[in-house]
Amino acid sequence: MQENVLVARELTKRVGKKLIVDNVAITVQKDEIVGLLGPNGAGKTTIIRMLTGLISRNKGTIEIASNDLDKEFNKCMENVGAIIENPEFYNYLSGWENLKQFARMSPRKITDEMIMEVVTRVRLTETIHQKVKTYSLGMRQRLGIAQALLHRPALLILDEPLNGLDPKGMYDFRQLIEEIAKDGTSILISSHLLSEMELLANRIIIIERGKVTHIENLAEAASNIGRIQVTIETPQQTLLQREVALMGLSILQTEGDMLTIEIEKDQIPALIEHGVQVGISFYGITPHKANLEERFLELTKGGSLK
Repeated sequence: MQENVLVARELTKRVGKKLIVDNVAITVQKDEIVGLLGPNGAGKTTIIRMLTGLISRNKGTIEIASNDLDKEFNKCMENVGAIIENPEFYNYLSGWENLKQFARMSPRKITDEMIMEVVTRVRLTETIHQKVKTYSLGMRQRLGIAQALLHRPALLILDEPLNGLDPKGMYDFRQLIEEIAKDGTSILISSHLLSEMELLANRIIIIERGKVTHIENLAEAASNIGRIQVTIETPQQTLLQREVALMGLSILQTEGDMLTIEIEKDQIPALIEHGVQVGISFYGITPHKANLEERFLELTKGGSLK
């Protein structure tokens, strides 16, 4: 049975008469990367602030590394590293001096060797002694992750960490997060960037108007797709369209030698076999893989992250 690093049940938050978070449940398993998705104002940051003890909740329980947040707050915090919104540093100090300052505030003893270990891990060895005011946004994000990992937490929580990063910065960040997860740290990451979450997350949780509306394992979703779209290239379009009609399949688009249809995966071999028998030359068959954005729109009936 997979070990849960985070278990949150029935999380509820009201501000005045307004219900901000409504009965939310979240789990994160060991070594797992979970994406928390939703439009601005959906309640993602409020949930993260509750998980890290920054704000109170009206209802619900939170366990981190099998410790109850209400009863064993310090033990929970020893097992959590977090970046909420933008990481803040002393700009007049170097990256190393900032990490030393954070190490002094940690309840755990953090040695220079441990600091150097995370500096190497986030690839800041060449710039760690430069002043933070000279750092790019991507470098500041990596320094923030180094700070969050100093005390070797079981769970890393990141709130919109990709905001403002250029494509190279996003790629470097993604590589870093994958390495951290492989090394045994579980990660909960909120974002509205669906393309990046598709590449990063093992599982997604969609939040709408403060409620969990969908939870999906991305790997299982990809493997369980039954009916798919495929584009077939052949000069014998008339013969192909006749075969498609005989099989009761839907034609979605025709363009030149290209025909796009909707078909069950297990019907594709029969279509090819029958097509070859009647003289169709198949030059190419390309499946269309639905991306996370299309899946999100399907799950939310056209909802938007904006």
